[in-house]
Amino acid sequence: MLIREVRGPRDGFQNEPETIPTADKIRLIDALGRAGFTRIEVASFVRPDVIPQLSDGVEVLRGIDLPHDVARMVLVPNSRGLDNALAVRELYDQVALFVSASQTHNQRKHQPDGRGDHGRRHGDEQTHRSRRTSPSAR
Repeated sequence: MLIREVRGPRDGFQNEPETIPTADKIRLIDALGRAGFTRIEVASFVRPDVIPQLSDGVEVLRGIDLPHDVARMVLVPNSRGLDNALAVRELYDQVALFVSASQTHNQRKHQPDGRGDHGRRHGDEQTHRSRRTSPSAR
């Protein structure tokens, strides 16, 4: 397993108070790909009611036109996100799995009960391997 710190357009889009138009996201990601980045975290499979800024992730994935040597990465925070990501598997190359540093962080970030998907993480990794997806811990 490779652990890497990932910052990119997906993280930036998420932190904006306003939703950035899909076409603008696509233009930015395409420009980053032409600028020489070899891996770009493009989208996240999160609940749109929780992070509406990322609700157009599949549209962004479908709209980008990156060079073939640029890896398209998506963030998968939980098993529901994994199911949604696998439904459009042909649109990306790599997956970043969200891993909380502590139970407290997980509670604040994802689940009111704090359980999150920690118990299912191993199964998710096995699913990615069986589907030829390259998981990356985040």
